Amino acid sequence: QNKIYAGGADGNITVVDNFSDVISTEMANLQSISSSTYFDMSFFVTSGKTLYIFENSENFTSPKIVELEMMTTPLLYATKDLLFLYDKSSGIVTKYSPAEKSFKKVYKAEGGIEFFKVQNGFIIQYLRSNYIQLVNLSDFSIYFDYRATNIRDAILTNSGNLYLGYNRVGDSNSTILMINTGSGESIQVDTNEQVTYQFAYNPNTDTIYTLGLENVDNQTRTVIKAINSEDWTTPRAIFVADGEDNSARIEIDTENYYLYTNIGDGTIKILKWMGFTPVENISENSLKISLHTNFILSTNGNGSITIFDIFSGKKIAEIYILKDKQWIATIKDNKYKSDQAQDFVINF
Repeated sequence: QNKIYAGGADGNITVVDNFSDVISTEMANLQSISSSTYFDMSFFVTSGKTLYIFENSENFTSPKIVELEMMTTPLLYATKDLLFLYDKSSGIVTKYSPAEKSFKKVYKAEGGIEFFKVQNGFIIQYLRSNYIQLVNLSDFSIYFDYRATNIRDAILTNSGNLYLGYNRVGDSNSTILMINTGSGESIQVDTNEQVTYQFAYNPNTDTIYTLGLENVDNQTRTVIKAINSEDWTTPRAIFVADGEDNSARIEIDTENYYLYTNIGDGTIKILKWMGFTPVENISENSLKISLHTNFILSTNGNGSITIFDIFSGKKIAEIYILKDKQWIATIKDNKYKSDQAQDFVINF
């Protein structure tokens, strides 16, 4: 049947498709990866309350493993120059020191954090207490604080306007609120959508990309739109997928300002001048994507992550986290690296 079956010491069966090099999700002890990022020449991965740091990003030697006892739902967020590890449940926010190779607590957001991102010199965080905040990166003081409910995402433009995406309420045509962070004035933006649940921003062209759901002729569709932040009269749909795609995401490459998305069929696509171009296929649908200087990281439907070269779109590796702090990384030339790999797979 062109498959390889490998039995582990614990009785688990791993299935490898000989044609597609896919490790089957029949692997009973595969652990879900909650977040991943690339920083300081290393890959950082969280699974449950454990942090894995692959310090040799080329050869995938055994990672440094850190138990996050003080956190319940730890997640990673990185920019080119900063790496944060925060806990959604407790609101603890830590910052990574490359010199000391460790994380240090910088503040605690009381009540927990729904979403967290860094942009234009600020941390943008939405608290479970229904406050959206801008936190200064210089001293972690709160610069702006605004109470709002059911916020799905936020973006800060070059002009200092904060845009909030949310669920449509009643007969309103608005799913976006624009707030002037200097004066506090706010304007509802008509979108004719049911919900706007993610933003991406290109500071070079001052363009906001929105991801949301709209209803046309009683049919729900998932749509990406491009809008100039100073002119909301001409929103332009640039990609439409039939149905409600709750796993769709959009991200901006801050080096080249290309837009990436996994909308529709779960494959990752790049928006360039001639439209959307798919990157190399992955073994499972992409549920989340993050972009870094040299890499695209995809969190997949089977709990693994796939690493692509951001320039060529070629797959570099896939990482699987297993029970008992074990791991497998499939790399180029159909090889793999692992702790006790013989217990779980054989070379393919």
